[in-house]
Amino acid sequence: MKKRIFWSILLGSVCVLAIAVAAVLFAVYDGFADERRAQIRSEAGILAVYAGEGELDALRQAGLASENRITLVSPDGEVLYDSFADEESLENHAARPEIEEALASGTGEATRASDTLGEMTYNYARRLADGSVLRVAAAMRSVSRVFFGMFYVVVPILLLACALAALLAKLLSARIAGPIARIDPEHPLDCRAYDELSPLLLRMERKNNDAAVATALLQKEQREFRDIVDEMREALVVFSADRRVIMANRAANALFEREDAHGLTELELCRDEAYQNVLEHAFGGEFDECRVTWDGRIYRLSASPVREGGKDAGDRAAVLLAMDVTDTERAEELRREFTANVSHELKTPLQSILGCAEILSGGIAKQEDFPRFLSQIDTEARRLLKLIEDILELSSLDEGIREKKAPVELYTLAKTVVQALGVKADAAQVTVELTGEPVTVEGVSSTLYEMVYNLVDNAISYNVEDGRVDVTVGYRDGCPAVVVRDTGIGIAAADQSRIFERFYRVDKSHSKSTGGTGLGLSIVKHGAAMHGARVTLESAPGKGSEFAILFRSRERDAEKARG
Repeated sequence: MKKRIFWSILLGSVCVLAIAVAAVLFAVYDGFADERRAQIRSEAGILAVYAGEGELDALRQAGLASENRITLVSPDGEVLYDSFADEESLENHAARPEIEEALASGTGEATRASDTLGEMTYNYARRLADGSVLRVAAAMRSVSRVFFGMFYVVVPILLLACALAALLAKLLSARIAGPIARIDPEHPLDCRAYDELSPLLLRMERKNNDAAVATALLQKEQREFRDIVDEMREALVVFSADRRVIMANRAANALFEREDAHGLTELELCRDEAYQNVLEHAFGGEFDECRVTWDGRIYRLSASPVREGGKDAGDRAAVLLAMDVTDTERAEELRREFTANVSHELKTPLQSILGCAEILSGGIAKQEDFPRFLSQIDTEARRLLKLIEDILELSSLDEGIREKKAPVELYTLAKTVVQALGVKADAAQVTVELTGEPVTVEGVSSTLYEMVYNLVDNAISYNVEDGRVDVTVGYRDGCPAVVVRDTGIGIAAADQSRIFERFYRVDKSHSKSTGGTGLGLSIVKHGAAMHGARVTLESAPGKGSEFAILFRSRERDAEKARG
């Protein structure tokens, strides 16, 4: 900084001196040039007296004595006399600017390069009484010589002034930079410096305060990041290039049963072979993952390489993420079971239809048996169609593909279901009765119909002869509800937790005789979830069952929205 101040002062001083000297020189030059022109005009006035009286010899004598060029030109431009050249060798001067101007107005002047002298000249012309023109021309080299003569005198003075400016610049720069160098960056306002530096010191103080705030914010963000990482369900461990733990979240400490894993090596943290293999690949620069089973839980370990110190650094660190995928694996297992069950359930009616068709087409059946086989084909085809419809319905519920919800009146909907199942109830000798009051909920009418239909259909199918099904629409515990109670065979406590699973049947032989698909209660469960409702069950073997669909109260939803 001191050097910059020194050079700034020095260069500024030199520039000012140079400009001042140049201005003085040019002022002197202009003054001398004006004086020189005045001398030429005066000389021309004196010579005009001789020339006007016809004293050509006197003019010639004056031309020999004068250092200036004297020329006498006739009115038509012919050169009558020239002190520097032979008159006969000179061209006509009528077109010369100063001659033209003198012939027109009496006097004329012009500055131009002379062909005869080969340099810049000042030309002054004066018209005489007989119409001829007397011209006096002076080379400007004398003015330039004076200018450059003064320049050589001024240069030493200028150099001396520059040396003095350099000395003063050095002293001033030290004096100016001293207080600035003593400023404490940590506490700038404690330093006594120039008043002009107060804005800078205030900005430094604000910057320090901003830096302190930024540091506090960074520390806060680090704490928040740590809190977020600690709230992760997945175990996260970061290893340095020397294979020691530099960060482990709460889930990782719990998984590896450590109070604080920081500082441990990967071997001290865990000695599982699969765990060691994935970390070895990560430290080698390759991503790797594996699945392990610890304490009855299934975990997926993913290890990623990280270049410690940046992209171009050579040392590799590693990040290990352990995810508990037990529920995902179980869901995948259920999916496989569902696929197998669907294949089996589709295969059974198809085999029955195919068998009946082969018997009829092969001519094996008697004519009187045709109606029985055709009836069997019709029954199995309807069963197959019902199964496909239930699978599509369940798939739509899983994917959330549904029409927009609208107000649905449950009592009217339940009445439609009871009427639709009236023929089946009469055939099974089961009495179905609907009671209750009008209740409206927001929902998808077709899905709600399927839910109530499946509950009432199961209540009829799994009932006893001369049994009873009571369908009640109203409120239970302040919530809109549809309750289906039957006097059927009931459900054992061991089966009650699984009856909502797909294709699960308590009595497979009875289900087959009734034509059930094993998907009805699963549709009820998923439909209830879609409507934010819940399904309750009370049952005992031989005492019947009660299924209740409890919807959310509109008043509660409104209070929740207002809250």
